[in-house]
Amino acid sequence: MDAELTLELFRHALVLTLLLALPPLLAIWLLAWLVGALQAVLGIPDASLGMVPRFVLALLAWAASLPWIMAELSAFSLLLFDYAL
Repeated sequence: MDAELTLELFRHALVLTLLLALPPLLAIWLLAWLVGALQAVLGIPDASLGMVPRFVLALLAWAASLPWIMAELSAFSLLLFDYAL
């Protein structure tokens, strides 16, 4: 395996990591924005108010995207094994 192929596989791994982390992070960001807006409108200064819903939503988003995550990881693993052999 030459250096160019190694760098290309490393780049692919980094992009894949970002893509796989996106669904839970996006769900958390949207909920945090909504909770922040609700707190601003209602005048509730409690910082811990949205922690449990964020955690639950992150788990739900992760569980909902798990089939896609596993398919992408399997495809990347097969790609790595193809280049290794």
